[in-house]
Amino acid sequence: MSLSNTLRYGFHPSSQIHVGNPHITRIYDHPHPGNFLTDNMIDDKPYASYERADLSLEYMYEQETKYMLGSEIVSLPIPVRVYRRDPQLRWSEIRNVLTGGSIPQRYMFTDVDHAPVNSATFYKFANRFYLANDSSGSLVLYEKGTKLPVERQHSDFEWVLELMIPNNFTEGEILAFSAQDFANVVLEHTGSWHLDRFHRAMNHWRFLHRV
Repeated sequence: MSLSNTLRYGFHPSSQIHVGNPHITRIYDHPHPGNFLTDNMIDDKPYASYERADLSLEYMYEQETKYMLGSEIVSLPIPVRVYRRDPQLRWSEIRNVLTGGSIPQRYMFTDVDHAPVNSATFYKFANRFYLANDSSGSLVLYEKGTKLPVERQHSDFEWVLELMIPNNFTEGEILAFSAQDFANVVLEHTGSWHLDRFHRAMNHWRFLHRV
């Protein structure tokens, strides 16, 4: 189903609220092996969740919910936010804007108030990053908040979690790790900014604890 970019009275069509199954926890496994320098997609799997993620778009829905008011059941509308990532988004598109190029055609909407897909959204995505030369003189994409280079290998995060950590820590130490501990070890080992860093660490923690 093609998602509507148009709001009516501040909401997207309620028939689309479940597109992408936002109620199902996103699993980060079998990541693509690509390098962002080769124009790979930012994320090779659909993202839809009630939790905000890196470079995600916000969709607002109105959902009817039943409440018990005294002895009477009443229906009231409540706002529900669903976050989705553009499945076509590529690192090369971010880099292109940072070097003076234009935004992708699909984001060239400026007259749609509060619509997720518009030019302001894409510039916001791009402005989270900057280009600079690394120690070898190569022009590298960095994330502004952390001043860390963006992941070159998307699969590095899971490689550290699934292969490096088990070879360097005991089972007891690993089970005592929090999701933040996992994220910190990956950061220490790779020195990179990773997409959905905490979500991916939490996914691994849930897997280990079967929750």
